[in-house]
Amino acid sequence: MTTQTYVEQLEQRRDLRRDMSGLGREEEQEILFQEWSPGRTIVSLWSTETGEEIVIPRYMADAAISLPRADGKGYRFTSHKDKAPTLKENSVHCFMHPEAPERELVVALGITKTCPAAKLASNYSKRVHAQHRHKAEWGMYQEHVSEERDTEWRKQQQETTEAMLALAGSKKGKKDVASE
Repeated sequence: MTTQTYVEQLEQRRDLRRDMSGLGREEEQEILFQEWSPGRTIVSLWSTETGEEIVIPRYMADAAISLPRADGKGYRFTSHKDKAPTLKENSVHCFMHPEAPERELVVALGITKTCPAAKLASNYSKRVHAQHRHKAEWGMYQEHVSEERDTEWRKQQQETTEAMLALAGSKKGKKDVASE
């Protein structure tokens, strides 16, 4: 029996259990679906909400295939890829990914490690991922970005102050000329 066939059978058992809900309690107790086998055989399931494939150990498949969806419309996973919606690929890269826009700066900061995460959902996901997976590196990167932002702000403030003083000085000079 192939691993995928096993998961398909689990899904059929789940549906059979749902169909047996009309049986009496004593009749239901006589029916037991369980498998005991050693090893960690890997199986694939697909999310019925996003279409994303998950790969889990076979012994966890029964619990996963029986999880209800949050919206109450069926189950969270299926063993049939064609029953799952088309997967929408996310495209935000981790800041440590080799193709990330921040990579040049990250390397300049001395961070040479890379991260394979290239399918994050949004910049928020990117930040959460970085805070949990790359805490020290993210701290270094954020400190540098903050220092750059402060430097730019000070520069703008200095230019504004100089412009205001120049404007005030030119108006004062015009008043002095007009009063003479």
